[in-house]
Amino acid sequence: MLIFKMLKKDFLRKPSIFIVIFIFITLSGLLMSNGASLIVQLTSSLDIYFAKAKTPHFVQMHSGQLSKSKLEFWSKNNSKVEEYQLMEMISIPGNKLFWGDKHEVLENSVMDISFVEQNEKFDYLLNLNNQVIKVSAGQIAIPIYFKEKFALKKGDRLTLHSENQNIDFEIVSFIRDSQMNPAIIHSKRFLISNEDKEIISKIFPEKEYLIEYRLKNLADLGDFEGEYQASGLPMNGPSLNINLFKLLNSLSDGIVAGLVIILSLLIMLVAILCLRFVILSSLEEDLREIGVMKAIGLPLRRIKNIYNYKYLGMSYLALLTGYGLSLITNDFLLDNILLYTGQVPTNCQTIFLPFLAANLIIFFIALSLRIIIRKIGKISSVEAINMSRKSGKLSSFSFLSLQANKLWNLDLFLALREILIKFKLYWLLLVIFIFAVFIILVPYNIYYTVSSPNFITYMGIGQSDLRIDLRNSLTVKDQFSNLGQALASDDDIAEYSKLVTSKYELILADESRESMAIESGNSKDFPLSYLQGQAPSKDSEISLSFLNSQELNKGLNDSLRLVINDQEKLLKITGIYQDITNGGKSAKALFDYDSENVLWYTILLNVKAGVNIQDKLKEYKTLVPSARVTDISGYLQQTFGSTIRAIKQVAIIAGLAGLFISLFISLLFLKMMINKDMSSLAIMMSQGFSKRSIQMHYIYRTFFLLVSGLLFGILLTYSLGQRIISLFSAMLGIAKFSFEYNPLFLFVILPLTLIIAVVLTTIISLKSLSNENLINRITQ
Repeated sequence: MLIFKMLKKDFLRKPSIFIVIFIFITLSGLLMSNGASLIVQLTSSLDIYFAKAKTPHFVQMHSGQLSKSKLEFWSKNNSKVEEYQLMEMISIPGNKLFWGDKHEVLENSVMDISFVEQNEKFDYLLNLNNQVIKVSAGQIAIPIYFKEKFALKKGDRLTLHSENQNIDFEIVSFIRDSQMNPAIIHSKRFLISNEDKEIISKIFPEKEYLIEYRLKNLADLGDFEGEYQASGLPMNGPSLNINLFKLLNSLSDGIVAGLVIILSLLIMLVAILCLRFVILSSLEEDLREIGVMKAIGLPLRRIKNIYNYKYLGMSYLALLTGYGLSLITNDFLLDNILLYTGQVPTNCQTIFLPFLAANLIIFFIALSLRIIIRKIGKISSVEAINMSRKSGKLSSFSFLSLQANKLWNLDLFLALREILIKFKLYWLLLVIFIFAVFIILVPYNIYYTVSSPNFITYMGIGQSDLRIDLRNSLTVKDQFSNLGQALASDDDIAEYSKLVTSKYELILADESRESMAIESGNSKDFPLSYLQGQAPSKDSEISLSFLNSQELNKGLNDSLRLVINDQEKLLKITGIYQDITNGGKSAKALFDYDSENVLWYTILLNVKAGVNIQDKLKEYKTLVPSARVTDISGYLQQTFGSTIRAIKQVAIIAGLAGLFISLFISLLFLKMMINKDMSSLAIMMSQGFSKRSIQMHYIYRTFFLLVSGLLFGILLTYSLGQRIISLFSAMLGIAKFSFEYNPLFLFVILPLTLIIAVVLTTIISLKSLSNENLINRITQ
């Protein structure tokens, strides 16, 4: 009852402050619960989704001829294999597909499109209810990626054009594809019936194969991959495994979950700072009660616990409110997960783990409370009275004496003097402004960076005006050669680079072997940003992606043993770069590529000044219809568009939260300061200071603190903020995430918005500063 009475007394004394602290803790608990729920839902839904799809444990893509009998014989006689199947995919040029009456062609899509029939054993293509899709003749199921991109719905028509005929399909379902769902994977499977596949395969003879395995024991995956590489079986394409599928499927939502949790922790820090101020203020006002409790022999520990439980109880109530709200708002953040992987049935895990994560907030608050309330035992009652009123000695600020002021406006000078002399009172508002700027800038800078054309360098790709990708088809060598000739004779092209990615055998320290994809070609005109070292300059050198170097435990000047043209070759590592494609594992070299094991072809090119990039894009798309020709901004949007949109949503939430914090803390802090200063303000008024002059003192103080908070917040964002984000992004292959910055937002929009908002809030706070109140205080 004593605790409840004290809490009620505090609330009636400072209701607005308790309400704002309650809101901050509620918001922190809400975001922490939502972030944890995102992670739980993502991992749980992926597990359920992968189980229903029976996702293969190992997949070898292959273009070209193969011996089905040899594959089947080897697979049946491998003791690690539980199930094996061969999926045949018909490659369809994007410019042959049109959506219904809109006639939107897919020729500028970065996606490779394949028509397939449903598998019999595993690797099922599922509908939005995670059920195995079945289609009849004339029907088609399309990937979710295209549903979202073109706002398609069931019953819409898809037309496949060919020279001799047009084939119409009715869209009857949308595909969840455990291998190819994410936009970052540039292959997409369309599901058709067996009858339609037989017809289409005669019109489009280009085929690609997925050689798929499920193992008896997933722990044998690494050994099995090595056995397959050494078997001499078809390998004309990349090899993938279930770990990579899970990583790529969780990439976008994992980034959002991490940002939401970081935002929650930052708001929690603001709440703790506010609690500190409230507790110290309460100690000043409760000294009589503390004295009485000590006089009657109440143990010091009991006195501390009274205050501890009082604020901890309020905090826990706020946290429960936040957790309750998260159950309502979860679906807003879970939209992408619900669409791409499906709903997870409510269970103990989906309820308890987010609740446990939210309780981490209480743990940090409880720890902070113990540190703050420890002051009760360290100081006497007299010291407690002065704890929040120490004004500092003017002698240490002699340069701030009124006599020393010759240049400054008097009101401006007095405001600055007050802040410096009583900095122990004002540092809290400064720190909160710093955190508010940090909360706004970090998510915004992440969004601005990932949506910038420069982000392409984080994908292991040099910046260029256009990018041309060629799939490994029957005629791809001729197409690649023809493109090279066309580029060489094109006067509109400033520079270009032909790059070929092939598969090679890497010999490890224990003499075991594994495959490695290496891009060969000179890309000096389209340089990457290297973490360490530089690009290879000789055919005996190689550079590695960050995750590749980590996994191989190799650094600068170390060597790699590769098998090139059936001969072992030692290559020196000259550089480490960042790459989030292909699971973050890639390499670049200058030696001649292995024409027998080519995975894909790439051409980067820049056009001369004055040449229209889109016109040039259309020209080369017409020249080689089967090629993917994209500009860099289009490539990024098609690959990371959904991730960018999700990060933008978090950035908007963070911006509103930062602005809310700045406004309400300014309002409450100033009200408390005005109440504290009422006596001294009355004296100032009696000495001739006008009400406007007194109001300007507070406006100047707030302005100084806000500008300082802006400067320190910007510095903190581009130092600590970048390091925090780099810790998370390193798991994806980005060891050093460098913020791109928008000068207009950073130096104009953000400062003006905060200054106008906070100054207006200050003026509103000063409305309580009436002549009548000051006169009453003088006459008391």
